[in-house]
Amino acid sequence: MIGRKAGAAMVAVSMGFSGCSTSDQSEAYIVPPKPIEMSEWARDIQMNYPAAALLAEEQGVVRMQVDLGIGGRVTECRVTGSSGSATLDRAACAGMLRFARFEPARNEQGAPVVYSLGQSIRYVLPD
Repeated sequence: MIGRKAGAAMVAVSMGFSGCSTSDQSEAYIVPPKPIEMSEWARDIQMNYPAAALLAEEQGVVRMQVDLGIGGRVTECRVTGSSGSATLDRAACAGMLRFARFEPARNEQGAPVVYSLGQSIRYVLPD
C-alpha cells in the first residue's frame, strides 16, 4: 500500500524571488539565480515523500527561505511557514539541500554571489 501511495503522491515546487538578498545588501544584481533542471529535482523530492507522512496521511505546503552559495547549491534552508507536519517540513528542507541546483546569481560585474530566495513545496496525497 505504501509503494502504491508513494507512486501516486504529488509534490509541487514553486519559487519566488521576492525578498532576495546577499550578505552584502549594497550589491546590485543583473542576473538572478535560475533553477537547473527543476523538473528533475522536483521529481526527486516527490519520490522522497516521507513514508511516515504517507501513513499518517499528512499533506500541506512548506514555505522556506533558502540560501544559495556561489556555486548555485542550497547551503541553508529555514522553514518560514509550516505545513503542519514536522515530518514534511524536515523533508522539504532535506530535499532542497540534497537535490536543488541553480545557476548562481551574479552581481553587476558578472561574479557569482550568494543569494536568498523564497521557496515552497506542496505535498499532496493521492485521491
